[in-house]
Formats: sequence, C-alpha cells, structure tokens
Amino acid sequence: MINMNLVKIKKHLLKAIVLLIILHPFDTFGQQAWSQKKGESYLQLGTAYLTYSMLHVGNFEIIDIPRPVSELVIASYSEYGITDKLTGILTVPYHFVSVGELDTALMNLEFDKGCLSALGNITTGLLYNFYNQKSTVVSGRLDMSWNTSKRESNTGLSTGNNSIGFSPSIAYGIGKKNYFFSAELGVNLLFQNDYYHRAIINAQYGRRFLKSKKMTFIVGLGTSSSFKFAQKEAVEKTAKDYVGLYVEEQSYVALTLKLGYDFTPNWSIWTSVAGGEATNVGAGISSTLSIAYKFVNTNK
Repeated sequence: MINMNLVKIKKHLLKAIVLLIILHPFDTFGQQAWSQKKGESYLQLGTAYLTYSMLHVGNFEIIDIPRPVSELVIASYSEYGITDKLTGILTVPYHFVSVGELDTALMNLEFDKGCLSALGNITTGLLYNFYNQKSTVVSGRLDMSWNTSKRESNTGLSTGNNSIGFSPSIAYGIGKKNYFFSAELGVNLLFQNDYYHRAIINAQYGRRFLKSKKMTFIVGLGTSSSFKFAQKEAVEKTAKDYVGLYVEEQSYVALTLKLGYDFTPNWSIWTSVAGGEATNVGAGISSTLSIAYKFVNTNK
C-alpha cells in the first residue's frame, strides 16, 4: 500500500517538473526578437540529459513504458549579424540516445535494446528586424529544420524528427536597462512521413538582479500544439511508440526557468529547467548547462 502511494506521488511530481528535451533549453536567446549588429555574433554551446521510464500521453495522464530511455543532447546555437537588421541563425544538435531491456512481463512484444548517436535536426534561419523604436522591436523569422537525424526501427530510437520543417514566425520585444520581455507566434510545418503541423507560441520575461547586475533570471512559457489537416488511420504500434522520441504527433505546454551569470561582458553561463503538460513526450528529470560568448565588432 505504501509503495502504491509512493508511485502515485512520484507521478504527480513528474507532472509538475517533467523536463522536455524538445524545448532546447540551451537555446537561451532563440525566442527573442533582437537582431545582431553587422559583423557581431553570439554563440552558445549547451548540453541536456534526460532519462525516463514514463510517457506523457495527453490530458494530464502519464503512463509507464516497458523499458527505460535516456537521451543526452549536445548542441550549438549561433547568430551572426549579416546587416544591422538581418541575422543568420544556425543550430546544430548531436544526440546520444539509448533504450534498455524490454520488461519481461510484456513477452508479447519483441523490441531490441540499443544505443544510437547521430545528428539531430540541423536548423538554419534568418531573423529580420523591421521595426526598432524606443526599446521596442518587431521582427520576422524564418527557420528551416533539415532531416539530418537518424532512427532505428528495431529499437524505436530516433535523434530527431524524420521530416523537413519550415517555421515562419513573428516576434515582439521590449528591452530596458535591467529587464526585457519578448514573445513569438508562429507555425512549424512538417512535410514528410505524416508528421503533424504545429502551432508555436513562446513568451519570456528576463530580469537582471544583484548589485552587480551580472545575474539574469528568465521565466518563459512555451506551447507547441499539433493540428491535423487529415486524420491518420489507426495502425499497429511499433517500437517507437514505446520510446516517445520525436514521433509524428507531439505537443506541449511548458514553463521554463533560466538562470545566467555574466563572467565578463562577453562570457556567460546558463542553466535551465522546464516543466508542464505534454503529449507523446518522455516524463523524467533532466539537467541542462550551457556556456555562451558574445563577439563584438571592435572595428567600428
């Protein structure tokens, strides 16, 4: 009886603090509307680790899956100022994923354990700032997510979406001396292998604190909701359905907390956590850490 209560408590806690690798928490500035100045750049290198044996299936429900899954992501995020208004963006993730032995209580299933390491979905993008007045900016952004990931059918492992993605969005930002607010509205259109298109809404508020103003706290709210243009036919479940990595239909609503410290005007370190409700996403506790460098053009 005590063990059953502990399991229920654990599941309720995971509903509150489940961490979602798909949010790319090391991409600290990826939702912001500001462009880089011409010749200037920003580079962030981060890592995130997640392990779980439960799966979000929607409607605030978490179920057990028959084997443990783990994922380590190492990713770089960079921005470069092509002009004062136009910024080029590149994200390169590398994933290490693994799945354990199948629970012997489910002998009717025959899936392999294994490991897979490969690139995730490389993303290239452009951000254009078309309004910048009195600390307020409005920008348009266009990202292309390339199908550079790999997958295995016998284990169900995947390092990214098996699809090319096209993501137009519009972003708004207001920045003051010690705080900022930004918001983004867009869609993620996926064109291969029956992946659902998704609506994207992100917002975040950041504030510098402590006397030195070297510490920054950011709270963000992000949503990704699948919408269906055609109902898919019901098919027999495969190995990937018992893993929860980058399947065709995934949605989430999550709160993200980020904390950063500026060692110098150029170098900073960041950590973050995120939690919320999701569909077809692993439920587990993750840790993230990243370091960033801001390159300033001194030739001006």
